[in-house]
Amino acid sequence: MKQNDRAIVLEAILSERERQDASFGEQNHDDSWWNLLITQRQGEVAKELFSYSETKLFIELIQTCATYMSWAECVKRRLNNGK
Repeated sequence: MKQNDRAIVLEAILSERERQDASFGEQNHDDSWWNLLITQRQGEVAKELFSYSETKLFIELIQTCATYMSWAECVKRRLNNGK
């Protein structure tokens, strides 16, 4: 993998996180809710496996990664708050 590809993917994830924050604000769900969100996102990825569109698959993967990142940020906030 070229370093440039990695940078492009990371930038896409960060951009999606910004979009999510602009759309939904800071998300602080419990872990069971996060798991439901991720399960839904993974279902979207699975659907795109059969669409034969690399672009759509890429978008779904980025959105899923960004959702995982949002969950990790939520867990980090809880850790910072001693919960």
